[in-house]
Amino acid sequence: MATLEKIRSKSTLLLIVVGAALLAFIIGDFFTSGRTLFGTGTTIAKVGNEKIDIQEFQRRYEEVNQQYQQQNTKMDPAALQQYVLNQMIQERLINKEIEDLGIEVTDNELSKAMLGPNAHYAMIQFAQQMGFQSPDQLYDVAFNPTKYNVPADQAQQIQALWLNQEHQMAEMLKQQKLQYLLASSIVANDLDAKAFYDSNASTSHIIYAHKNYADVPNDQYEVTSADIRDEYNKEKNSFKVNDETRRAHFIAVNIAPSQADINQGRVLVDTTISRLSATPAVDAINGDSNFGVDRNSAAASSITNPQLREFVTTAAPGDVKMLSFINDEFTIVKLIGSKNAIDSINVDVIAFQGDAASRDSLLTALNSGLAFEEALKRPGVAGGQADIWQTLASAPDNEVKDRLLNAGSNYFIADSMGTDARIIRVNTKRAPVNIYDFATVTYKVYPSDETIAKLNSDLENFMAGVTSADSLTVTRALSAGYTLQPAMVTANSSMLGNVPYTRNAVKWVMDAKEGQISPILEDGQNDKLIVVALNDII
Repeated sequence: MATLEKIRSKSTLLLIVVGAALLAFIIGDFFTSGRTLFGTGTTIAKVGNEKIDIQEFQRRYEEVNQQYQQQNTKMDPAALQQYVLNQMIQERLINKEIEDLGIEVTDNELSKAMLGPNAHYAMIQFAQQMGFQSPDQLYDVAFNPTKYNVPADQAQQIQALWLNQEHQMAEMLKQQKLQYLLASSIVANDLDAKAFYDSNASTSHIIYAHKNYADVPNDQYEVTSADIRDEYNKEKNSFKVNDETRRAHFIAVNIAPSQADINQGRVLVDTTISRLSATPAVDAINGDSNFGVDRNSAAASSITNPQLREFVTTAAPGDVKMLSFINDEFTIVKLIGSKNAIDSINVDVIAFQGDAASRDSLLTALNSGLAFEEALKRPGVAGGQADIWQTLASAPDNEVKDRLLNAGSNYFIADSMGTDARIIRVNTKRAPVNIYDFATVTYKVYPSDETIAKLNSDLENFMAGVTSADSLTVTRALSAGYTLQPAMVTANSSMLGNVPYTRNAVKWVMDAKEGQISPILEDGQNDKLIVVALNDII
């Protein structure tokens, strides 16, 4: 999850591992070949005497990759592999220091950080990103799911996320203790204090004159080849390259829809709008995999898109409109209907586990004046929460919803199954508002075969006149409508320049000879056509 990455990014403990983490990795090929940096087997890397097993690495990689997917964020697999491995190495280096110092986190410290009145900001952020008001509420939903009518499989997922966050919080607290120890160990002695005092005890006033090098005439101060060579030999160790580095230039052509493809897509969208207008709901495109459909019910105040909000509040039921065209994707909206109804209520909820007689006895006591806080202490009560606002606009119409909308001031049993039951009282109902039932329909335009063939043909024709790396120049590329980009490549590079999914292009560069030109390559997502020129091997 994003929260976990934010927690890690706040750590300044990288200072203690800068010197120790100078390890070089060749990510990619050895993950599938059965080879590692330290020979064959399942060890992917070693930190001191501790091994990082490939199965452990793959598990962590899948976890992080899933987090990016949940955020709809694309991440180059090779770059992500390198990130995960570096992260695992850093953890082991820091944990070794923590273990040697005997740093621990007590259960009380962990509870205060996660659930205390002054819970750690990371926990508050984590809960809010999960859609809850506080860590307490998230914990209650995770471990008392019946109280909130949360299905068992969803509850297990939330519990797993909570336990993972608990582990991350414990590690962060240990790191904070280590950081505090490190900071506390840096103190000024008497010599430091005297030196600081002496350096600030007197002030000097000076007058100086200067002339910029750029203002000096070049013809009066000629720089010879010998001067350059002598200066290079004097300074070259400052720029020593530890790994073989290859200087390349490349052209990356986006495989994108042509204007003809977009025009063709617009014709289909216009036809679809007509069909949607003439049929109920979204029947016109049911089962058509070319379209994505998202149906919602919401009050105007909860619709964040201003264009969408304006349409649903001014359109008549059955109206259809093309809302936007962004990133080669058309978005259509249809107002299916609207009604005036209560969109949210405030409730008290008690989760009860026990036999029917005990449940009914508790219900009678509550309606006879038993305080909510006292009810939580009764046998069989698994938990409860008061003063919860519950949105009903998007809730399906069913018996439970009807009972909530028609409830009076007494507690009642909202639902029960076996020995589990929810006892609810409706405290407040918001005034009815217009609830809009609408659907957004998306259609993505992809490049046609003809478009892709033309992009290939144009690039092939341009490259036919390029015979060597030196002949592929910026001017020549610009004259043909292409952009030539530089790249410094090593065996550890996960991508070419800043173009993701280009490990295959990196491999070509590392295998090529100086001056060679690559054939037309594709990135791993089939989004780009790429040609590379290898200029130098350093």
